Amino acid sequence: LGGAPDTEEGRTIAALVDTLIPGAHRDPTGAPGGIDVGAAALFFDPLLPAAQFVPILTLVLDRTSARLFASRRFVHLLPVEREDVVAAALIDIEVFEFAVLLAKLAYFSSAEAGAHLGYPGANPGWVHDPDFTFARPMATEITTDGNLP
Repeated sequence: LGGAPDTEEGRTIAALVDTLIPGAHRDPTGAPGGIDVGAAALFFDPLLPAAQFVPILTLVLDRTSARLFASRRFVHLLPVEREDVVAAALIDIEVFEFAVLLAKLAYFSSAEAGAHLGYPGANPGWVHDPDFTFARPMATEITTDGNLP
């Protein structure tokens, strides 16, 4: 479940994350997806404001799913049907885009996604460059007040 609890809400959020960023189990190249990197856990982090909106988010997904697919719940749909539900929810409820952005944030900020995309990770920048360092000023002032003469 990608870090989501094993509850109805957790399974729904995991299905949403898997719909937005399919993982190795559905990607022919084996690329890590949202579930693989634990993106669903971010929705349930009590330190983030998203946790309080999980019940509303699952309600939106289930109601939209029921409307489009004969009263079926979001977690019971095929991946292509889930994509239709997400597309409809984005049209019907403008703030639903927040959930999409949160899933993407969780995915793209993970080390696994970065490694798969070829991002080498954080580096010290220019700190150790002898010609460009934060240890000394890059320029000197011309006058005491910083203005040209």
